[in-house]
Amino acid sequence: MSLARLLSRLCITLLLIVAAPVAAKPSEQEITGPWRSALFEADPSGKTTGADAAYEAPEFSDAAWTAVAVPHNWQGYTYARQVVNGSRHGTAWYRKTIDIPARAAGEHVFLMFEGVNSYATIWLNGKPVGRHGGGMTSFTLDVTAAARPGRNLLAVRVDNPAGIRDLPWAAGDDSPMNGFAEGSQPFGVFRPVHVIVKSGLRIQPFGLYAWGTKATVTADSATLNVRSELENLTATTRRFQLVDELVDRDGKVVATVTRDTELAAGAKVRIDQVFPAIPRPHLWSPANPYLYTLRARLIENGQVIDRSETAYGIRHLEIATNADGTRQLMINGAPFFIHGTAEYEHLLGDSHAFSPEQIRARIAQVKAGGFNAFRDAHYPHNLRYGEQLAQDGLMWWPQFSAHNWNDTPEFRANFLALLGDWVRERRNNPANFLWGLQNESTLPEAFVAEAMAVIRDLDPTASVERLIVTCNGGKGADWNVPQNWSGTYGGDPEKYGEELKKQGLVGEYGAWRSLGLHSERPYPATGVYDESTMTQILETKARLALSVKDRVVGDFVWLLTTHENPGRPMRVDGTQIFDGIRPLEHIGPANNKGLMTLWGEPLDAYYMLRAKTVPASQAPVVYIVSHTWPDRWTEPGIKSGIEVFSNCDSVELFNDVTGQISLGVRPKPADGAPFTWDKVDIRYNALSATCRIGGKAMARDVVTLNHLPSAPDLAARVKDRSDITKGKTGAAYLYRVNAGGPDLRDGDGQLWLGDRHLTAGATWGWSSWADDYPDLDPALGSRRVHYDAVEGTSEQALFSTYRFGRDRLSYSFAAPKGDYEIELYFVEPWYGRTGIDATGWRLFDVAVNGKTVLKDVDIYHEAGFERALKKVAKASSSDGRIVISFPRVAAGQAVISAIAIRQASPRAKGAYESDGTDLIAATGARSFLDNGDAVGIANLTWSRLPVDLLDSDWTLTAFRTRVDSDIYMPLRDGQTAPAGWADTDLTALWAGEGGGRVRFATRRFAAGETVAAPASGPLLVRRHLPSPYAPGVFTFVKTVGLFEAETAKLDKAVVGSRLKGYGGPGYADIQPGGAVTWTVSYGAAARHSFKFRYQGATTGHLTLTDESGIVAADMPVAFPAGETGVWLEATIETPTLVNAGTYALTLTTETGVVVDSLRMQ
Repeated sequence: MSLARLLSRLCITLLLIVAAPVAAKPSEQEITGPWRSALFEADPSGKTTGADAAYEAPEFSDAAWTAVAVPHNWQGYTYARQVVNGSRHGTAWYRKTIDIPARAAGEHVFLMFEGVNSYATIWLNGKPVGRHGGGMTSFTLDVTAAARPGRNLLAVRVDNPAGIRDLPWAAGDDSPMNGFAEGSQPFGVFRPVHVIVKSGLRIQPFGLYAWGTKATVTADSATLNVRSELENLTATTRRFQLVDELVDRDGKVVATVTRDTELAAGAKVRIDQVFPAIPRPHLWSPANPYLYTLRARLIENGQVIDRSETAYGIRHLEIATNADGTRQLMINGAPFFIHGTAEYEHLLGDSHAFSPEQIRARIAQVKAGGFNAFRDAHYPHNLRYGEQLAQDGLMWWPQFSAHNWNDTPEFRANFLALLGDWVRERRNNPANFLWGLQNESTLPEAFVAEAMAVIRDLDPTASVERLIVTCNGGKGADWNVPQNWSGTYGGDPEKYGEELKKQGLVGEYGAWRSLGLHSERPYPATGVYDESTMTQILETKARLALSVKDRVVGDFVWLLTTHENPGRPMRVDGTQIFDGIRPLEHIGPANNKGLMTLWGEPLDAYYMLRAKTVPASQAPVVYIVSHTWPDRWTEPGIKSGIEVFSNCDSVELFNDVTGQISLGVRPKPADGAPFTWDKVDIRYNALSATCRIGGKAMARDVVTLNHLPSAPDLAARVKDRSDITKGKTGAAYLYRVNAGGPDLRDGDGQLWLGDRHLTAGATWGWSSWADDYPDLDPALGSRRVHYDAVEGTSEQALFSTYRFGRDRLSYSFAAPKGDYEIELYFVEPWYGRTGIDATGWRLFDVAVNGKTVLKDVDIYHEAGFERALKKVAKASSSDGRIVISFPRVAAGQAVISAIAIRQASPRAKGAYESDGTDLIAATGARSFLDNGDAVGIANLTWSRLPVDLLDSDWTLTAFRTRVDSDIYMPLRDGQTAPAGWADTDLTALWAGEGGGRVRFATRRFAAGETVAAPASGPLLVRRHLPSPYAPGVFTFVKTVGLFEAETAKLDKAVVGSRLKGYGGPGYADIQPGGAVTWTVSYGAAARHSFKFRYQGATTGHLTLTDESGIVAADMPVAFPAGETGVWLEATIETPTLVNAGTYALTLTTETGVVVDSLRMQ
């Protein structure tokens, strides 16, 4: 949102008159610059030690606190750390010295907070000035009594306890499993804060509103109602004139209405007026998003004392019912088909605390994907979303909450109060066509009626033009908009067109998937969550929706970006965790259905939908499936199922780079399906496609494949092979680093060291957010690979990997005191494909030793898509180190492909020799194993590597382990695992002559152990880490006979969530002598077995007691010890038949043990 627009929304005061008219200068400012903040995390009991000191006191020194920029969210990466209950709870304090200008007599000082979550308590100069609960809407405080001219100390206490029950918003892991909340919640001052000095007689925040109806708004004339909500905070009755105006883009007033009135001290009033008819109005529509300015002024004794203005679009809406019972959205009388998507304000490392740049980027990504509508998922978004949507002509379905219901007076009151704030903030927006009360609603019907009354009172078009809706559940609203998950959760996606006609509007459809996982047709019906299956489901449904677009309102694809999903178990089938297929991309728990990953990388389905809905006249699109599938084939031959997404008239596919070896031309399929090639002869490792309109070539795409013979013209895929990485003549290089990649010697003979993690005593290395969590791979969520050619360099391998991150990503190098030049190498690997203008989608700063040396780096804007970019920064080392960081990332993620550090003359020695990898202490060891890499034996290459082994370190020589490691040995058919090694079910292929299938044996080695040189091939080394995976696969059906321990009756036991891999919302941590009791029922007499999932070791008893207190069975229990951090199973059987009935099943333990669940058979 522009500053001018925000000022308008906050009702800027121009003049003030108290007693006598005195002109007042307007004063409003967003509080910028660093704040100081401290976090006091809650312990398992909920106690926040140290949080209750008087930090609001002006004399307290906050010098030791952390410097942060607001918007700020203390959750950071906590939701990505593979823990079901990942929310950070406790108390956070913020302090900031702010300047408040001198105010005239009768002026008041206000603080406006756009979002503080969950509970905010505010002091100014040590004086309490207000408290607020619920962070997703704004609130404004009158702080006049505590303010003084000049410097003022603002202190904010933010409490985010577990188990919130009085607010409509709570994180998913603060809820029962699949219960009343979904997604993550912020913790902190996560949206901007403003200081406002204005008249005590004022137009209230968001207190100006206008509306018309189908009967009063036409192309020839528009008659609008206008409402002004006023407040008198002064001590006297005020007499004044209210002037409401509508102003066009050129500044011309096109309608005016006035009223003389008075307002008693302390009173509020709502004044409704009607504008004179506006001839030939500019009607807002997606095709012509024309915005007027709606303005109100208060005039007293000839002076303007307050003024408010907001953007406003004139239009009328209707969801009309056709003669055949189908529904359509009508905008200004014309039908409009909704093709939308939804999005949480989630981004790896920066969820909720979005900058204006990030919001602009997100809306641009919605538009580039071909969408014409946006749905808030599932909470109120930053106000800048609405403004941008209205400006860009995208329809908007704002959402208030998801699932949440607590039947208490406090919850009811807070829900309705915050609901009113939400409506006021959004009611003027012409893009808003539905009021989304609750997603998958659990609200009682009587309470829905109360909520609808609030909405209708504040917006008279509610239920008339803007229907009040729930989605996929709930009664009492104008419409319970359904979801349609056919193809993902049962059903037949081929019937979607007919189903959509009956449903009218579908609030969600989508599919699980994992970036980089693909399969050949026919795609598996269930259980495989790859890009290919997801894209097929979405393509089928999008195509069928377009075929009936004249008889439906439309639908929303779930969702633009993967969202954080605390409280949901991460399962071995990849649901809620495999955002990408590689282990370093297993971020979770997260709802991995996004068209983009949680870190922002688009998938195939994004380009499929772009090709399907963006007109070729606007942007010709051609995309070969897929740029993340180089390992598709292991040998040349006849291939089928090659797909290309395009919006052009025809596409020609080639088996080379420059278009000499044609595989045939395909016309655009009549039904809009993808262009497809079957039974074509693939001989080489390049595919290219040219799309044509009217016979003219409009766009091209190229992919490169593993294992196949090189195309004769493969070198042509890089047109500009510059020597961008060649060292500066005469300079001495301390370091050259291949960010995210292994050791590499370039064409100039320069050694680029393989990326290394910074550890204690290390000369150099990177660090990232996962360093905070010892049970994670430190590289989690910070490294990616890129398979396309990069223009502007001959060093393709150097730019094929990169690190990404935000303010937690850094590189540290030992460097003697002196001056240095730092070469930074970048490429834009995600944004700009298929002709997208991705300016502003990635925007970040680079700092050296805490000083910003590059500001607002926009790789696409400077170099374009997939083109190398070099930046050189000067810096000094004064304390023996050079630290490169990314302190501000305004949009997306910072990326870095390579780093070189040089001096003008050779005065320092760098780390020029490689001594192995992060896991392997041996020269010649390699890191980040991938399909297509050399095996190290003959000319064989790796193919079909199992997910668990992608990005492994590997070596062909004896070595010493640096950390506790799981080591994998490949074995050919007929070879047996050596003594001490265990067979696994993991297999791979060695592609090439003499290759074939290999299986893997594994063995655990402790840090510092020596591992002998392998005889059968390279050894693959993985960091030994606890598994985050819960048992079973994703299902909505409750497993019969499964009883979670944490939901049972506990005695001397507590619910825990620290260990990984549990099912349900937690586990029972049983103390010595403690017990867990379940209630179980049997329908017939039988012997029964009880399978416990546990960690630890104990003995005890299991008793079955019937409802009359008779013990039917008393069985000894023994839970054998196992490996630390690994879930084990123990089975106990009843010695005899147990009769039908209901029983108390009690497990009593002698020593402490952790129990996840009981499965009864």
